[in-house]
Amino acid sequence: MLGLIGLAVPYFAFPFVTAQAVEAAQVTAGQEQLPYAPPPVMGFGNVLCAPAFFCAGPEPRPRSGQQKLLYEQTRPQREIPFTPADFDKYVGFYEFAFPDGHVLVRVYRQANRYYWQVENAGQPPTEFFPESRTEFFATEFAAQLSFVAAPDGHVTELIFHEMGVQHVARKVPDAVFEAWREKLQSRMTAHKPSTRTDVALRRQLEAWEKTAQLNSEPSEPIIRTVKGLGKFEGLQFIKTGPHGMDVYEATYSKGELRCFIMPLSSSGPVNRPECHQVLSTGP
Repeated sequence: MLGLIGLAVPYFAFPFVTAQAVEAAQVTAGQEQLPYAPPPVMGFGNVLCAPAFFCAGPEPRPRSGQQKLLYEQTRPQREIPFTPADFDKYVGFYEFAFPDGHVLVRVYRQANRYYWQVENAGQPPTEFFPESRTEFFATEFAAQLSFVAAPDGHVTELIFHEMGVQHVARKVPDAVFEAWREKLQSRMTAHKPSTRTDVALRRQLEAWEKTAQLNSEPSEPIIRTVKGLGKFEGLQFIKTGPHGMDVYEATYSKGELRCFIMPLSSSGPVNRPECHQVLSTGP
């Protein structure tokens, strides 16, 4: 049997924000220097960006007032009474346009509970709670959703608030999601990786290996693991996963890594791959 040990930061793996951190943010609100270091991975997980060699990163908006936004996003939130049917106008698909690709999220309701899910990543859904008629907050990590409507009441945008920045997604017809899913199914049926994901992944693996060789005691978990695996020997495509990630197995002289990578954008950059060591747990 094979077991997978995760090396990347888990999706939505945010520590709870302490009262001291919130107080520090409040005292220094309006300044550009953050009062504390935010978590290294955004709530979208690796779909958006984690610091890495091939990460283009999202364009945050707005850039000014980041400190004030950070405080607003990490302050204590309070749930209010909310009529579940009022959420139905927000239900649907929203599309974020980032430099390294587009991200589709689904917003939906189950009875009196409200969720969003990043369709491109295969992440589990995250529950949000109402703070007002248009604003909702998560408890798994410090982030909020708010919705924008046109004068006629038609919902046009979703704003994701996190880490002192705001990301805007436009609401799109269900047909946009269906087209993405059909294209993905074609890739899965053809059993072929997305263009040049093998090249990007190989470069990242070689960069990790070089970093491991230069550091006698690396601090990053993936670098420590690569250092223990020995010499990189080869890369093999396994399949396209149900959410669009290409799955590869990287072979080393002392073991293997199972790696997941999103398709490259038209401009070339790719998000950081997520790699796990494959361990043998018995015959």
